[in-house]
Amino acid sequence: MAKFIFQFQRILNIKQQREHVLQLEIAHLDKEMLGVRSKIQRLTQLRQDAMQRLRRSRRDCDIAVNDQYAFYFQDLRRRMECRREDLSALADSKSQVREGLERAMQERKLLEQYRDRLQHQHDTQTERAEERMLDSYSIGKFIRREVAP
Repeated sequence: MAKFIFQFQRILNIKQQREHVLQLEIAHLDKEMLGVRSKIQRLTQLRQDAMQRLRRSRRDCDIAVNDQYAFYFQDLRRRMECRREDLSALADSKSQVREGLERAMQERKLLEQYRDRLQHQHDTQTERAEERMLDSYSIGKFIRREVAP
């Protein structure tokens, strides 16, 4: 019998590709977020190291060094704040992409359910047509046997 052809297969393929692209974008954003987190961690470590050096230099009571450390801490604080803002922006972008991915997945699943329902209807109709054909063949054979002497 006739092969099942889903009319919206191209649309389903596009939905699957879109879903894949969004998954890749989320993975890319995760990687970027990991990089920003590592930068924040590195800046935090630099700050802690500088604090230890400052504590040692305070014993010497060198005011010029203390002023340099104050400017350095201010710069570190500014850089850390900038990285936190970057991380927040990346998290917002990731949540928007994730929402888009959820919508794309729902649309794909809806089309797949529709395709499966049509496939089932097609299979049922094909099976019934084959049964009718076999029945008519059997009836014809039976009638020929009855009619023939």
